[in-house]
Amino acid sequence: SFFSLGTLTALARYFRLPVIIDEAANNLDKNHLRHFISLIRDFAAGYDVQYILSIKETDDFPLDGWVREFADDLQIYRVEFDRGKKHINPVELYA
Repeated sequence: SFFSLGTLTALARYFRLPVIIDEAANNLDKNHLRHFISLIRDFAAGYDVQYILSIKETDDFPLDGWVREFADDLQIYRVEFDRGKKHINPVELYA
């Protein structure tokens, strides 16, 4: 994930597109995921690139834990299903 982030960022800057990473947390434990999110925040600020990540809700990405450190830099959405309808709602990290 860390190596491909550099390549994706370079391509995003060249083509002026956002970086979209599906299942970004796969194969990363809690500590590495935290560093990965931190690196993305630094890249977003330093290279003016937008990052869109999909991460399954897991204990390694605790919304009430270390993720709050990034509250000013992240917008998190929760996808929920109710009787066959999909609902996408923002998650408030300051609550």
